Amino acid sequence: MRMGVSQLPDVAFSMITVNATFLGAARLRPILMTSMATVVGAIPPALAIGPGAESRIPMAVCVIGGVIVSTVLTIFVVPCAYSLFSHLERKKKKEDIGHVSLA
Repeated sequence: MRMGVSQLPDVAFSMITVNATFLGAARLRPILMTSMATVVGAIPPALAIGPGAESRIPMAVCVIGGVIVSTVLTIFVVPCAYSLFSHLERKKKKEDIGHVSLA
């Protein structure tokens, strides 16, 4: 019999949180390597001089800024949002169980 996420016990939710933390740590290196490669690749156009540089510099600066912001969001905000939603789902599950037991 298969169980849905809402049917898992609280122990499973804490295991999910621990696994997400360890997986986040394991994925940190590839995320940082990819982001740094993109930023380093955009530095030469950002520092360029010569013909056409006035149109390439703003694009490269936007790429660098966007990659840095998205990396920070990926590393910090996504795991926090996951943890928050997991907590809210667990709380909702407990409320649903309380309503069922009162009936």
